[in-house]
Amino acid sequence: AAAILIGLGALIGGGAYTYHAYTTHVAEQQAEADRKQRQQSLVKAQNKWDGRKRKADDLVSTIKASPVAENSDVQKAMEALQKTTTGNPMTEKDITSALEKLDGEYEKTNRTYTDAMQAKAKETRTTLDGLVQQANGLADAPDGNDKKQMQSLASQWKSTEITSDNLSDAISASTELKNLISKVDKAKKDADAKKKAEEESRAAETTAAAKETTAAAKETTKASETSY
Repeated sequence: AAAILIGLGALIGGGAYTYHAYTTHVAEQQAEADRKQRQQSLVKAQNKWDGRKRKADDLVSTIKASPVAENSDVQKAMEALQKTTTGNPMTEKDITSALEKLDGEYEKTNRTYTDAMQAKAKETRTTLDGLVQQANGLADAPDGNDKKQMQSLASQWKSTEITSDNLSDAISASTELKNLISKVDKAKKDADAKKKAEEESRAAETTAAAKETTAAAKETTKASETSY
């Protein structure tokens, strides 16, 4: 009987040990699964942060190369955005918090940049309209290479829609057109002045000739009267 009890005790003890080993193994597997899930979640968050940061850096590069890079509002917004990308969050919680700040500043900066580009495009369109009108007013200027280029440029931009894609080209065109108009206008004024001087010279010559003719006629008349 004693032997049987001892055997039963050993059997029960062995079963308890087996169950404990099993539950421990399951707990270890679950812990490992949880660790892997946290690691994957962190990696996913880090990749998301890296992607958003690259996007922000691209926007900054675009702004710096744009016609509104010197705009004070754009500069302030861009600097605020850059500050949100300088950190290096390590935990998922920190990354989530940093992403919220970055996304907020990105939207503000992009909106400020877009508004500034639209305003600049409108301003440039108005400038070009005025320049095209001036160019048309020089149609009677002396022919030449400057006039030909001026008319070609004015024709090209007289009705072209200005967008963010061609804004830089439009600004360059307005500067070039302004310079050409100045040259053609000077050529016209010089030609007009020369023409006026020639006309005045011819008029003076005609007047002098007329005076000489009148004087000669008077002398002839006087001579005729004296002979009588």
